[in-house]
Amino acid sequence: MKNCPSISKNSRLLLAIFGCILAFGLFSCKKDKESVPAGEEKINLTAADLEGYYLVTENNGWNPRMSLFYFEKTGGKLMLMHDGAGLRRGYEVVVKDNHLKIGSDGQTFDFLFEKTSEGSMLLKSFSGSASHAELYKNSESFPVADRTFSRKWEQVNGVLYHIGFNSTKFIDGIAGIVPEEGYPYYTVGGGAGWKSDTGHGSYLGAAVSSWKGNGKKTLLVEKRVNNGGSPKIDVYIN
Repeated sequence: MKNCPSISKNSRLLLAIFGCILAFGLFSCKKDKESVPAGEEKINLTAADLEGYYLVTENNGWNPRMSLFYFEKTGGKLMLMHDGAGLRRGYEVVVKDNHLKIGSDGQTFDFLFEKTSEGSMLLKSFSGSASHAELYKNSESFPVADRTFSRKWEQVNGVLYHIGFNSTKFIDGIAGIVPEEGYPYYTVGGGAGWKSDTGHGSYLGAAVSSWKGNGKKTLLVEKRVNNGGSPKIDVYIN
């Protein structure tokens, strides 16, 4: 029985040491957490975060020169649809470390997204085949039916080149010189874009709220003739 006080004393000492270690550990964890500046915490995205958005890219190569990417639910899975003039591909959306990467017909795309504290999506960077890319909400798109868009025809100074739409057909040509019948088209991406395959070529159009900072409703159009690439994207303003 003479050893009992010593055992009790040692037990209290061990408990005190353990308590100090635990308190120090909790303090260190709290300090590490607080050392991360507000707003800089890494937010990991899920595929569902991208639903309701679409992307338009200007590409380095000609096949296609422009790409329209949009998201659709198919069979319970979120799919990324890639439309180009005369091209359509679909991929299941897989997001890893905020990156969405795909390879399509010899082109590669790597998009890095960020989710704001308000829940909106931002396109932080892009690499691969895209020389320029912009992200839009689906609500920023607009219908092309019953609208006419214009751009300057580069070959003739001061002459406007028009493209106009009704509900099923479009007509493009120099002002006042247009065919009596247009070409059929159909919308894609919930109205974010439209496509057409005519005897004169394959078309892809994308309706965006602004392009490269112009702040105007803009129609971007790529026309491919005989499956050849387009050297540029035509930019029309409504």
